[in-house]
Amino acid sequence: MVMPDISGLLSFMPYLNILWYIVWILFFGSIAMMGYRGFLRWYLKWPIRIGLGFVSIIAGIGLGVLIPIDGIPMASFAKMFIGGLISGIVFAIALNIISYRMPGLIGGFENRVEHFQNKIKALKKDGPLKVITPTRIIGIALFCGFLIFSLINFTGFPTFENEVNSMIGDMTGMDMDDMSASCQALVNSLYSNIDVLTGSIPSPYNNPTMKAAYEQGCGESISGMYIFNSINPPIVIGQTSNQNVICLGSQTEFCTKLDLSGFM
Repeated sequence: MVMPDISGLLSFMPYLNILWYIVWILFFGSIAMMGYRGFLRWYLKWPIRIGLGFVSIIAGIGLGVLIPIDGIPMASFAKMFIGGLISGIVFAIALNIISYRMPGLIGGFENRVEHFQNKIKALKKDGPLKVITPTRIIGIALFCGFLIFSLINFTGFPTFENEVNSMIGDMTGMDMDDMSASCQALVNSLYSNIDVLTGSIPSPYNNPTMKAAYEQGCGESISGMYIFNSINPPIVIGQTSNQNVICLGSQTEFCTKLDLSGFM
């Protein structure tokens, strides 16, 4: 039996999450800022870009529930990327509408070089600028309406830890979401102590009551049970007639059937 050593990968996940979200915040924020018609100095542009990128991610997660791509690797991140891309474009359109003939645009353009002279003339030729216009109201409604819709469907930020657990669950037949808290802790302990388990020898475990519980939960006939006391909590496995399947749990609870065919 060959099990993957993912302990180092899991320990690096929090830092990978932070880096991943920073990249996406800047990317989606840049898309959203493309819709702004005016000129902002860097100390104003960067906070707004980061804020819009963060909002686009939240909106993208909310929108992701409508994207039917479940079943592929890293589905949560793929949904968030597609949803965030759509959100960034929608926010860009909304900002473009909001900033049309907005007071302050002319002053900002005039601080620039001749590159913006044509835009200033286009803004001036239609008369005095107004704070509230029908088009600006439409833009604000689009921005706020899309954000509210996305927040209603927001399901939380996906993490690499959850995606790795999901991928391993797909490979092994385990569903972490259906497990009790104690079983989830046991499986996580199994992942993080693979190097310890592969270097240790389990002891025979004789408990007719738990054997019957394991056979009922696993749906397999168990030929022998073993316990790994080298980690805490101890892990009990039941060996079945199917060489690719073992039953996994603790001394008091059956947790899951582990299909090893993906690792053989």
